[in-house]
Amino acid sequence: MRSIRLAPGTRVLALMIGVSLHSHSAMGSNPDLASYSSIHHISATRGSDDNGDGSIASPWASLRYTLSQIKNATESKVHAVLIASGTYRTQNVSMKPFVHLYGGYDETFESRNPELEPTILDGRDQSGVIDGASHSILDGLTITRGRTRYGGGLCFYEVESATLSNCRIVDNYAYYSNLTLDSQRGIGGGLYCEDSSLMIVDCLIANNDAIDSGGGICCVGSPAPTLLRCTISNNLNHQSHYAGIILSRGGGIYCFRCSPSILQCTLHGNSTPQSGGGLFGYESSPLIEDCTISANEAQNGGGMAFNAECTPAISKSRILRNKASTNGGGLLTYRSSAPVISNCLFEGNAAMKDGGASYSESECTSTFIHCDLIQNEALGEGGGLLSIRTSNLVIKNSILWNRGDEIVSDSVSVSGSCVQGGWPG
Repeated sequence: MRSIRLAPGTRVLALMIGVSLHSHSAMGSNPDLASYSSIHHISATRGSDDNGDGSIASPWASLRYTLSQIKNATESKVHAVLIASGTYRTQNVSMKPFVHLYGGYDETFESRNPELEPTILDGRDQSGVIDGASHSILDGLTITRGRTRYGGGLCFYEVESATLSNCRIVDNYAYYSNLTLDSQRGIGGGLYCEDSSLMIVDCLIANNDAIDSGGGICCVGSPAPTLLRCTISNNLNHQSHYAGIILSRGGGIYCFRCSPSILQCTLHGNSTPQSGGGLFGYESSPLIEDCTISANEAQNGGGMAFNAECTPAISKSRILRNKASTNGGGLLTYRSSAPVISNCLFEGNAAMKDGGASYSESECTSTFIHCDLIQNEALGEGGGLLSIRTSNLVIKNSILWNRGDEIVSDSVSVSGSCVQGGWPG
């Protein structure tokens, strides 16, 4: 345990919770090429789709043509495609099962460093970039300037066991036309994932834009993706409407009836005009562990928001300096949702109305165990926690030391906790 200064002349004991941001793992390691049945090569400078044969000496020039030449990829005959650094015009390219893409090679294909020698797949703001396939791998690629109605950069639909690793998904856009509530348009600016088992590891998903929801990522259905050591930053949504309903939710990540595992990730600087600046869940119960959720903004739920019987498990995470222009600076829960939050730090979150750290209403039960909630504030009620309209709060072994009312609730249970100003239990 350690002591921290909360206000001049005041000190309390606080749980030791790490606040370091996660860095990506080292990039540039070469895959085990001996395990592949066939290896193909692509070069932006030396390649030719007309005269090449896909060898090191005579590479092809485009990903689309290379994939068209792969006819026999199976579980026992997996193909590798090595792509030299450079920019490749890549529009509406469909991956094939059991094909693995590796970017970041030099022109000799002897060394690999995607950070220093990036392989850029460029949609040129004209179409989506990649449609995923089962049992595929995309590693060491930059996917940019995709533009489509869902999954501006990448789209995975009913995909089994795909992996996206060491990639940069940046500056993509999802738009809509003739929007209806069931059309699923304008969502997933960087990436759209529906009913897919997808592993996303050590990726940067940044500066993407969705006209509706999921500026960075939109995930729908089951199975759900796993995100590990990823950074989702500076993604945004616009103010979209249908029949007077504001649709925009989830500036960083939007989950619709989908419960992803989000592990050791950073969600930073994302924004939406409606709910869930960092993350929004509808009928979703994600596992969020050892994450940093910081400096996100929304009307409600600056850091995160959950609606309609969500039961997220949030642990060992840091919810810092998020802002809501109305309610729930760090977290907002609504309509029978029941988050369990353990070993987390809520610090410096702000709501322009109520619930600086957390706001819940309409038959929710929010449980905080071994948490520190410090220096959060609300201009209205509940600088720490606010729970109304038959919602409940359960607080165990936690510290609340905020600006304004610590707890505003119709029903609250506090045990083994340190609450500024005192509280029974």
